[in-house]
Amino acid sequence: MVVKSSNRKGHSSYKALYGYASLLLLPELCSLRWFFKGMEKMKYITIIQFTGTCLYVLLVLLFIRNPSDVSRLPLMEFIAMFIVSVISFVWVLKKYRIQLKALPIKRILDYLRNHFSAFINLLLPSTYGITTVFIVGFFVLPAQLALVQ
Repeated sequence: MVVKSSNRKGHSSYKALYGYASLLLLPELCSLRWFFKGMEKMKYITIIQFTGTCLYVLLVLLFIRNPSDVSRLPLMEFIAMFIVSVISFVWVLKKYRIQLKALPIKRILDYLRNHFSAFINLLLPSTYGITTVFIVGFFVLPAQLALVQ
């Protein structure tokens, strides 16, 4: 039995959920998994993930009070992971004395043009799984998509 809701509040709840879930991409910009894997310091990945999860649980316990607040769960995860990612990023910059500097766009484009095959070799394995879910999402219902994911 399928029950369809005609209230507008349900649709805005989904919009908020998708909006908050989209924010989860931002902590990935500061994610240093690749750095710790390259340095063979895997314990830091575990520490960062554990700390983020604990902070997430704390935020959920503090701010999620009603069933209608469930759309804010991704927001709580975003806040927790963003805080932990930024702190770990700053820690790595200070500990390893890394200095960031902006590169000219022309230099970046030249590098991508000259090393495009390496770029594709790194890009495809990391995007294959999510691309499949994204494409399937256009053709099936959310419940079916959850099975694919």
